[in-house]
Formats: sequence, structure tokens, C-alpha cells
Amino acid sequence: MKIITTILALILSVSGLKAQERIPETLTLDQAIDRALQNNKDILIQRNEVSAVENDLYKGNAGLLPTVNLIGGASYNNGFTDVTIRTFQPENPQVQIDDNGVASETYSAVVQADYTLINGFAGKYRYKLLENGLNLARYEQEQLINNTVVAVTMVFIEIAKLQGREDILKSVLKNERERAQKIGDRFEFGQATGLDVLQTQTNINNYERDLDEVFLAKENLNTQLNFLIGGDLQTSHQVSAIYTLKEAQTPAVIVEGIKANNPAIKLAAEGVTLSQNQINLARSELYPRLSLRANYGYFNQQNDLQQLAELTTLGYTVGATLSYNIFNGTMVKREISKAKINMDSERIRNEQALEYITSLALQEYNKGLKLRAQLTRETANLETFNEAFERISDRYFNGKASNLDISDAQAQLLNAQVNLLDIQLDLIASEVSLDALMGNLLGL
Repeated sequence: MKIITTILALILSVSGLKAQERIPETLTLDQAIDRALQNNKDILIQRNEVSAVENDLYKGNAGLLPTVNLIGGASYNNGFTDVTIRTFQPENPQVQIDDNGVASETYSAVVQADYTLINGFAGKYRYKLLENGLNLARYEQEQLINNTVVAVTMVFIEIAKLQGREDILKSVLKNERERAQKIGDRFEFGQATGLDVLQTQTNINNYERDLDEVFLAKENLNTQLNFLIGGDLQTSHQVSAIYTLKEAQTPAVIVEGIKANNPAIKLAAEGVTLSQNQINLARSELYPRLSLRANYGYFNQQNDLQQLAELTTLGYTVGATLSYNIFNGTMVKREISKAKINMDSERIRNEQALEYITSLALQEYNKGLKLRAQLTRETANLETFNEAFERISDRYFNGKASNLDISDAQAQLLNAQVNLLDIQLDLIASEVSLDALMGNLLGL
């Protein structure tokens, strides 16, 4: 039987049990990624964290808006009172009154507005720091999405490789069993030896053992894939990985893509911006502060034993406070120095991240070039081994080739098929990894 020579579309089964035990669900790589983006627990948590940071981003949280308070109070006092009053008269210049059980009551209600008019732009930079925090949360989300898409793809590709091996092994087993039947018939007529029968059965046993190992590996990877896409861990999938050769990108385009879109680079750059705003916030302490206040209130006091038996006020009060710190133990100077050191560290991290990610991308680019060259060679090899297997099969059944000859030819063809499958899927994985480094997965 002729074995498939070209594998451009792979319909691959991902199952915890053998295919005959569960009906698999069809799943493409794009569908798996969509499910991960919707259901992956880490992504859901990060989205909530972004929402929480968005909730904190408002001018009032940075002190840029006035505050209005309703202030009320009441007090009651009862005790011994000794009062000496100056009369400014020749006779009895002073009058002294004392009594026990003297009571006084005080009531007040005020609506007061406070606003800091000048504070060295501290409110402005506090707001910018809140914006930095939101940007960092969003870039962390992008990075998580990037990493999750890559993780889903890598598991998907490994399952594809295993299913490809499964399909090939099943095809080989079918051929081997057909040949074993024919060898058994020939053995009965004395046209084959017992060694031929044993060798064929050994080959069958080995292929069945390899198939069992494939089933076990697929079961574990199936669980891992379901965890990443947020599904039932025991759900079975029929997944489709279609290989399409894309045009190779140039190193210059790759580097530009990294600088513009890579989430880790965005994070590092935002860290530099945040550090600059922290320096500006620390410097704001060097400037004077002007605070304004205005209130409208009611005040009432009643006294049993005082010159003022009752005092009531109702009206407006407006005031301003100007303060300037002359010395605070060099705290501001040290805060500014610390913020500058942090900014220098962030700049170094930014440069390091760009160099590291660019290095990974160029390595992936070189890997892709190598895989493309291998794809061409392995495609030609597969055609060669397929023709060789067909010729050996014809010679074998005509009695001109031994069982060892056809087993070797089949093993070579099997290796060629597996190699071609692996290269095709490795190319998909390499392209996804490169897109992830360039930040091109975020629009999925």
C-alpha cells in the first residue's frame, strides 16, 4: 500500500484516551488561541487588575480637585467655674464669680472647601504616575497574552507532531500486518522462513509500543492544552494545523517591529518615563505651597456663667495658607538623588531588554532560515525514500528482496515522513515565536 508522501494539512487528534474511546471535538489553532484569550485564568485576572488601575486614574486621586467637607460638632460642659472679670472701674476693679454645676453648650456646622493652588506641580506629576501605572498594567497584560499565545501554540504543535507520528505509525502498522499475513501464507507453502515470520511480528510489536507511547504523550499534552485554553481538562479535541510557507522577514523589519510593538520593550520604556515623573514629583517639594479654603458655617455657644451668655455666628470665611519648607533634614535632596539613581537603572534595563529580545529574534530568524532549507531537502528525500520503498516492495513480493530489505526501506521512509512533519510544524512554531517577539500576536 502506498504511504502518504506529502503532509500539508494535518487533521490531528488530541485525546486523553484512544480515539475510539472518545469522540473528539474539532479545534483549529486560531480557535484554541481565541478560547485561551477568553477563558485563561491568568488573562482574566490581569484584565481585572487593569480595570482596578483604570478605576484609580482620576484627577481627584492626584489631588488636582478641591475637597468639600461637611463638618459638624457639639459639646456640653458641666463643672466648677471660677471667673475673674476686669471691670476697668475705680471701685471694684475686678469681680470674681465662682459656682458649681456651671454648664456650657456649643454647636457648630460648617461646609468647607479646600484646594491646593500651588504645590510645585506635585498634583500634575502624581496624575502622570497614575497614568504610568495604567500603562504598565496594560503592557503586562499584552505580555501575558503574548506568552499565552506562544504557550498554546507550542503545546498545539507538539500534539500535532505526535498525531502525525500516530497517523504514520498506523499506516505502517497496516502495511506490516498485511505483509505479516502474506509472509504467514508463504511460510505455509515453504516460501518463507520462521525467521521472516518472527522478524515481522517483532516489527509489529515495536510499532505498537511506539504507538502506545504516542497515546500517553498525547494524553498529557491534551490536559496541558485544556488548562491553557480554560476548558475541561478531560475534553478531547480534533485539531487542525495547516502548514503554509510564509515569506521570510528581514532582520531590519524584525528589529523595527521589536522596538515598536514588543510588550517587554514597552514595559521597560514606561519604566524610564515613570522614573522621570518620580524625579519631578520629588523636585516639587522644593517649591512653596499655597492652599485656599472657604467655608460657610453656623456657630452657637451658650454659657451659664460668663460675660457672653450666648454667641451665635452664621456666614462665610475665606482664607489662604502659604508655606515654604526651609529645612527638612535634606530629605528632599535625598529623594531626588534616589529617583535619579532609579531612572539610570531603568534606562539600563531598557537597553538590556532591547538587546536581549533582539538577540532572541535574530536567533529565531536564523533558525527559520535553516528550517526552510531543511524543508526543501526533506521534501526531496521523502520522494526518494517513497520510490525506494515502492521498488523494494515489488521486489520483495517477487522474491527478489529479503524481509530485512523491506523493513529497512520502510524504516527509512518512516523517518523521512516524521522529519518532514517535524520541520513543517517547527516552522509554524518558529514563525509564531518570531511574531511574539515582534509583538504581532496582540491583534489576534
